[in-house]
Amino acid sequence: MWNGGWIDTLSLNNVRDLGGMPAQDGRHIRYNRLIRGGLLSGATEEDISILRGHDVRVIIDLRGDPEIAGAPDPVLEGIRYIKNPLFPARTSGITHEEEMAQTARKMSEGYNHMKDLYGRAARNDRAVFRLKQFFGYLLNQKEGAVLWHCTAGKDRTGITAALVETALGVPRDIVMQDYLYTNDFSKKAFSETMARILIKTDDQTVVDSAREMMLAREEYLQAFVTGMILEEGSIEQYMEKRLGLDEKTKAQLQDMYLE
Repeated sequence: MWNGGWIDTLSLNNVRDLGGMPAQDGRHIRYNRLIRGGLLSGATEEDISILRGHDVRVIIDLRGDPEIAGAPDPVLEGIRYIKNPLFPARTSGITHEEEMAQTARKMSEGYNHMKDLYGRAARNDRAVFRLKQFFGYLLNQKEGAVLWHCTAGKDRTGITAALVETALGVPRDIVMQDYLYTNDFSKKAFSETMARILIKTDDQTVVDSAREMMLAREEYLQAFVTGMILEEGSIEQYMEKRLGLDEKTKAQLQDMYLE
């Protein structure tokens, strides 16, 4: 059973090595090659040392410019930084928590908002373009680890991780399990964020709606999968036609990232 690949750091959230994740052909993902994570801006020297110990060579930031300006990644010597924003930029000057609270006030249910967000992501031309670029970066990284992240390491990072794992032939139940592990590895961060939103809003309904926006739920990722199928008829056709991942390209990725 896949254990989530948790990387223990001092101050970072939801950072995980996909190494050891099984593929359907009996191989598994190589260690220190594919690492997913949340916000890196608070990294301590010890955290940076841990990331270097996992041979991180490239960091791909899936956030937009306003998020990056508010919480920039550390500049790390010898590690290439790539900005590849998956969704349109958020409102300048607003924090992730403030945005979540404002959105939650407008939504009767955060749950429905998230399902809609994931479903639209599969049909968003900008997101598809960025995802295709992301796979191009993976294909060019012959050695060391690629670390990609957003803010919580759940939505943008989760969608990207699910696509990578699918391209590598990881069984769908393991792909979903990896997505849902965010709930286990982010409990402390979730609780702290909920407390701050309650203090700011003094409205439990808003907190409950925001909680749905923070959680990883099977229905959310399934909404993205449904969006892929509606677009191209199947997951395989979507990945080939929209992301450029034909059988030859997937075989190349598998040779690079599986053992």
